[in-house]
Amino acid sequence: MKGIFKILICSLALFVASASADTVVGFTSPGQLTDAYNWAQLGGDQTLLGSSFGVVSNHGSLASVLLQGPGSLISVQCPAGSCSWGGNFNSGDSLIWTSSGTGVNNGPFAISFGNNVNAVAAAIQEDTPGAFTARVRIFNGGTLLGSYSVASDNDGNVVYLGIADISGYNITAAIFDLTSCSGFDCDTKDFAIDQVEVNTPEPASLALLGSGLIGIGGIFRRRR
Repeated sequence: MKGIFKILICSLALFVASASADTVVGFTSPGQLTDAYNWAQLGGDQTLLGSSFGVVSNHGSLASVLLQGPGSLISVQCPAGSCSWGGNFNSGDSLIWTSSGTGVNNGPFAISFGNNVNAVAAAIQEDTPGAFTARVRIFNGGTLLGSYSVASDNDGNVVYLGIADISGYNITAAIFDLTSCSGFDCDTKDFAIDQVEVNTPEPASLALLGSGLIGIGGIFRRRR
C-alpha cells in the first residue's frame, strides 16, 4: 500500500545504532514512502548546481540541499535522449552528481526539510566501478537520531538505503555520504544520488512502523 511501509515476516528487522532516545530502523526496500524530491526540477542533463539550493517535493513540501561546494551536476541515467550517467539507476532518472569537475568533489549530500518527516531514503552509486559503502544519517536540529549503512556488491552497483524514526515525525535533516570505496578512481565525496524519498504524516503510519520494518534489497540492472 502506497504511503506506508509493508510489514514483511520473511526476514529480520535491520538494526541501526542510535545516538538519541528515538527508535530508528534501517531498510533497503524501495517504493514505500509517501513523497519524494525529484531532481528533474533543477534542470536537464549537465545542469550546473550551486553549493546550496531549494527544492520542492512532489506534494509541495520545501527543502534545502547543501553540498560542500559549487559545480555539481544534474546527471541523467542512460540510455536517454540526453544523458551522462552510465551506472544502473532506472533509465532516465535525474541524479545529483557530486563531482565538481575540478578534482575537488562536493559530498556529503545534506538535505533539510521544511516539514518534519519520519523516514528518509535514496539510491546511491559511486562514480567508478568497485565496491563502496553508503551511509545515511538523520538529525533533529543538531541531535543525531541514528545512522544506517549499506555495502554494495563488488561491481559497485546501485544501493538503496533508508532510515525511519518510528518514535515520531522528528527528522529535520539527513546527510547521505560514502564511508568507503574501492574503484580505480575512488573518492568517497564523488557519487550520484537519486531522488530523496520521505515519509510525511499519514494516519496509521506510525503504528505500522512500530509493528516491524523489514529491509529487502532492491533489484537493479547491472552497471555498464
